[in-house]
Amino acid sequence: MPPLEAYKLVPALVDKGGNTKEFPDSRKQHHGWNNITEFELSKIAELKDYLEDKLKEEIPAYITDREVMKFGQSNGWNLQKAGTALQKHFAWRNQYTIDIKLNEEALKMI
Repeated sequence: MPPLEAYKLVPALVDKGGNTKEFPDSRKQHHGWNNITEFELSKIAELKDYLEDKLKEEIPAYITDREVMKFGQSNGWNLQKAGTALQKHFAWRNQYTIDIKLNEEALKMI
């Protein structure tokens, strides 16, 4: 088991990463760090607008900005490709809904 000090370690420069205009595919970490850059925020807004205005697709409540960012980055920030990928993802999630049911055993674990 790692020592307790290991849990407090924050690797150098990790929180400074993220996509920029100069390096649009530089992000490697998508969860856990509150470091979305201005470039990423603008691209996320563009992609959301594209989905709602052009594709007439409502963004489900479970989709976070970081989820939108992953689809944008993986498609080179191409709105058409990322929008189509997100539409397919929404359809897949609607088809295979995950019903989480808490039973007594699960509540004990929480």
